[in-house]
Amino acid sequence: HSAFSCTCVLSAAKGVTLKLSLGRMGQDVSVPVLLSSRLSLRAALFGTLLPSFLGTLAKFLWINPRKEKRRQRRLTKLRQENAEEMAQARREAENDVELMRFAVQRKRLAEEERGGVVILRALFGRMPDLHPDKNKRQ
Repeated sequence: HSAFSCTCVLSAAKGVTLKLSLGRMGQDVSVPVLLSSRLSLRAALFGTLLPSFLGTLAKFLWINPRKEKRRQRRLTKLRQENAEEMAQARREAENDVELMRFAVQRKRLAEEERGGVVILRALFGRMPDLHPDKNKRQ
């Protein structure tokens, strides 16, 4: 990760100095920029407000869009990888169902002959609203 900082130093002896610091991978670089050799309100405001404004501008116009693009690329890659796995799982499940078809038919016929319970349809997961008009009235 990288870190960038700006510090405005006000000193009666040295004036107004803007200290720019960049830290990346354990290395720190610091550059002092002399804005004024004597104490000045204009230089102090310039040294505090301009870096804040530029930092905010860079964050919204450059850093955040790059992060979002990177996130979208990772998400697309994960979806593609997951789609292949899901297709494989779906093929395996269809294979399993086909292998069980004969055994299920035999058990179903045996239950029908005995007058037992035969499940004609089974639904799994979130069920659709069966009575939408009834729920609207309440």
